[in-house]
Amino acid sequence: MGGSNGSSEVALWHDDLPYWARFLIGGLLLIASWWVLTADVVRGTVGSSVAVAVLGIVSASSLRGMHVPLAVWPDGPLRPRFSVGIVVLVAVVFSLLMVVGDPQSETVVGEVDRGVFVLTVLGVISWGFSWSLVRQAGYAGWYGMATAAGLAPFLVGLLESGFDAGGGLCLFGAGPDARCAGATMRVFLFLVPAYAAMALVTLELTFRRLLMGLPRHVHTLSIVASAGLVAAWTALVGPDVPLFGVPWYVAFLGALAAGSLYLLGGSLLVSSTFTAILYAGYLGLAVGQPISGSGPVSAGYLVTLMVVGVGLYGLALREHGMSFSRLPIRRGT
Repeated sequence: MGGSNGSSEVALWHDDLPYWARFLIGGLLLIASWWVLTADVVRGTVGSSVAVAVLGIVSASSLRGMHVPLAVWPDGPLRPRFSVGIVVLVAVVFSLLMVVGDPQSETVVGEVDRGVFVLTVLGVISWGFSWSLVRQAGYAGWYGMATAAGLAPFLVGLLESGFDAGGGLCLFGAGPDARCAGATMRVFLFLVPAYAAMALVTLELTFRRLLMGLPRHVHTLSIVASAGLVAAWTALVGPDVPLFGVPWYVAFLGALAAGSLYLLGGSLLVSSTFTAILYAGYLGLAVGQPISGSGPVSAGYLVTLMVVGVGLYGLALREHGMSFSRLPIRRGT
């Protein structure tokens, strides 16, 4: 019996890096992200988003270099065969949302550099492959929870700012007096698919898959540790990468919620959905504020995000406790 249990524990960790390796790589990623922003040649070629791209490059290289699966999509249930049509459909949906959004805001468009374009394309391909390989019906509830959790602070921010012409947000246009930097809803619709694509192959791959491990191996304490690294990374590179320049405490609470959703839902796609809506909502509120405004982090926004982050983490603790999760592998068709 003892030998069997030992063998099962070895097998359990075979698909993940040991914790010391994960957080060593996490610390090195902080240094690497900062360093590439100081390298004028690299930054001039790729753009400021190179600090985000390095997350995906180093994480993917570390996982595959140690012969550990990337696990960008969940284990199952798998479809009977690969569907090219679903890949095309996913790409069309992502493209349509971005075209319909069309923020027409220099604040946003000016930050879309070569790196953002490449990461978005890679992310859309990853989403397409994920949906074409794995049936998603079983994850519908988790997608719904991630969407509701991401929208909650955004909607509270909208309500708190108000819609009146004198001091409210520019919801659909900056107006003839150009009193706002952009239109909140257009920026939001444009950025949700872009962030969903970019986050899957950068933030989620690093701070969820690499640092936390596969969902069935996750310890609830690693959610907090990973969120702390997200906050540190954001504080370090955020000022130089405006698309990811949210306040560190917003990044921490968002990562706490995303990590909890990753554990509960068992899919990077679920946590990517939340991250995309959160970041798109934050930037949408930021550019939609009157130029003389103080920014999108109002008391209501922050309190709502705290409730979301702590609430989801509490749910993760209730479901899994202070121990490693044991989620089943869903490989059935």
